[in-house]
Amino acid sequence: MKYTNLDIEPIPLTDAPPVRTALAVPILLVAFFVALSYPLYALSVAVGALVGARVLQYGLAALVARNRGRVRAFSLPGVGTVEFRVTPQ
Repeated sequence: MKYTNLDIEPIPLTDAPPVRTALAVPILLVAFFVALSYPLYALSVAVGALVGARVLQYGLAALVARNRGRVRAFSLPGVGTVEFRVTPQ
């Protein structure tokens, strides 16, 4: 017997969650439970990440300020020389 009046449609692949979401959810869940198990270590890692981000921000700003307007060049073998200049916004 063949049924032709069913309103069931297949789910298109574009509606499926991306692979990175499928991988990120379990990793974040494990990280959450590890942070609950070791709160002092989790706090240390979070503070270290924040301090590292701030140091990177100031370090890159100082690097851009020091190299303002200076033309840099490097050669690509077989292609030529690339010259560039870094200017802050």
